[in-house]
Amino acid sequence: MKLTSFCFLAAVSLGVVGCSDAGTHYDVSPSEARSAIRAGKFPDFVFGTKSISALHKGLDDNTLDTMVKGPKNSEKIHFTTTVIPDGDGSKVSVEVIPSAGQQGLVTPSAQKEIAQEYVAAALERRRFNIKGFSISTIQFISYHNIQSNAASMQASSAELEEMQKQHDQDVAQAEFDREQRAKIASNNSNGY
Repeated sequence: MKLTSFCFLAAVSLGVVGCSDAGTHYDVSPSEARSAIRAGKFPDFVFGTKSISALHKGLDDNTLDTMVKGPKNSEKIHFTTTVIPDGDGSKVSVEVIPSAGQQGLVTPSAQKEIAQEYVAAALERRRFNIKGFSISTIQFISYHNIQSNAASMQASSAELEEMQKQHDQDVAQAEFDREQRAKIASNNSNGY
């Protein structure tokens, strides 16, 4: 009895593993899918910066490697997308590649959600949508926006200080010029 139960469980386990269908079906051909993924864009708000560049490289006929970099070439997210034929469409799976360069409150699940939404939005030809993201992913996005806003505010503050400094110099120069003109006018009226 134990041997029969064990064999049955082993057969079921092997069957489940053998029938594993990782990935999501999309009604686009594999070549259309790869093109759409390459053309996709990450919205600025995801990483809190406008200086985002997504680098796509084909690893083989079925796999694209995507690395998203921010300012100063800092890596924001890195993932591979596997696209295989599936009937009249494609089966697409996404795997995140962890990196020491990733910063912030980033978790593997947050990275996975972001990468999957990027791919889904590109393949479905729609806008990136954060509805349904987990709290940790929303925290990740919020963290990067706060960091970006803080940096932007610091830059704005420095620009304001520079503008104030320039204004003060302009006022001082104008006052000096006014005093010089007054001296010249005084000297001219005294007969010099």
